[in-house]
Amino acid sequence: MDLLISLGFVVAYFFLTHLIAKYAENKGRSYWGFWILSALFLPFGLVAALLVTPLTQEDVSEMKCCPFCAEKIKSKAIVCRYCGREVQSIADGLM
Repeated sequence: MDLLISLGFVVAYFFLTHLIAKYAENKGRSYWGFWILSALFLPFGLVAALLVTPLTQEDVSEMKCCPFCAEKIKSKAIVCRYCGREVQSIADGLM
């Protein structure tokens, strides 16, 4: 009986973690990032998901992919913040 109750708590915990991650994903945030945050620290994940502001279409449209590492960076970036390579000269050379 105790095992069944413990299993119920584990299932409820991960279901709540999933709900928090889906809520954050609906705001345009990373599902897996919030899932991991909620799985490790449930109260902090819940508070973070409630307080995070939704990403607007304007935020997303101002991004471009780095041609070297394929990470999303701001369209006005001169140097990629992930790989450190210069991306502005490539964009200027293509135009």
